[in-house]
Amino acid sequence: MVLDSVRKAASIIRTVEQEIVNINDVEDINCVQKYIPVVIHYFSNGGAFVAEKMNEMMRDIVTRRIDKKISPNDVEDFKIIHERLKTKGFEILDSCPAYMKYNVYMEVIDRSVKLLPLRAVLKTFIFFSHAYKRIMSCVCNRDKVEVLFWKNMLENDLCQRQVYVYSANDSVTDPEMVKEMIDARRERGFDVTALKFEDSEHVLHFKMYPDEYKEKIVDYVLKTICA
Repeated sequence: MVLDSVRKAASIIRTVEQEIVNINDVEDINCVQKYIPVVIHYFSNGGAFVAEKMNEMMRDIVTRRIDKKISPNDVEDFKIIHERLKTKGFEILDSCPAYMKYNVYMEVIDRSVKLLPLRAVLKTFIFFSHAYKRIMSCVCNRDKVEVLFWKNMLENDLCQRQVYVYSANDSVTDPEMVKEMIDARRERGFDVTALKFEDSEHVLHFKMYPDEYKEKIVDYVLKTICA
């Protein structure tokens, strides 16, 4: 998933850059690169897991710990996206990250699975899976999965700019923990913008407040491009 996304994004950037060069009749493509930001917009922990994996792959490529399965062309695509994210890019985190407590798993299943038998099966699976991971963490003396995920999100260095969209009424993503993440990221020197709603539910902020949502994101895009 990450590799396909990077390939598509790099292809789009190359196409747009070439079109700008052709329209403006300039010879040096480097003079138009700075106008094309890369925006990563993801929802809930599903999107956050992908961003976490992307950050890991970016670090490996930058430090030349490259997987043999990744071709030289893919490496170049990653470098293009990495450069844009560092200079003009930013992330939009909608309803995430959510600290992966046991009750959060149960809440997600209750909200998303309507069939009671299937819900029971999933809850049983999560119960044993969660117990197994906690036992292995203790036996191997390593961070629990939820702790490691939170640490990775805190130390994420995909880009310097982030927009956190969250709500006081979100029963899955704890707004207090998102606020703690925002404060911690700011202390680390990242440019963080917060868009907090009061009554929208998990990943439904755009549905309830489309105008305010779009206005904030568009303003941030323009601010980033013109910076």
